[in-house]
Amino acid sequence: MPAIRIYLDKSLESTVPRLIEEAFPKMREAGCRLFGVAPAICKITIVPGYFDVDIPQANVEVNFLDKPERTKEIIRTLCAELHDILGPYLGFKPAVAAAIRDPETFVLVK
Repeated sequence: MPAIRIYLDKSLESTVPRLIEEAFPKMREAGCRLFGVAPAICKITIVPGYFDVDIPQANVEVNFLDKPERTKEIIRTLCAELHDILGPYLGFKPAVAAAIRDPETFVLVK
């Protein structure tokens, strides 16, 4: 982890190829560098949808397991970097939020 989800209004679907080809590598690099994980651990997904008029057309959620070395400063830095990376591709800077998962209660069944 981190798992990065970009919720993208369908009106912006023309941006998807460039996001995948150009922005994803930059986003993955930021996640791996700041969280100290291998590239295979950093997951990035685009979730298309139809958004209400008062919601930004792109929202980013970063989910990850809590670890002592993932300080508020590091988390804030990752959110800011994702915010800045995506801006040029979308034409605006999206909202970016981080959600910490408790490793004691997190369950994943594959």
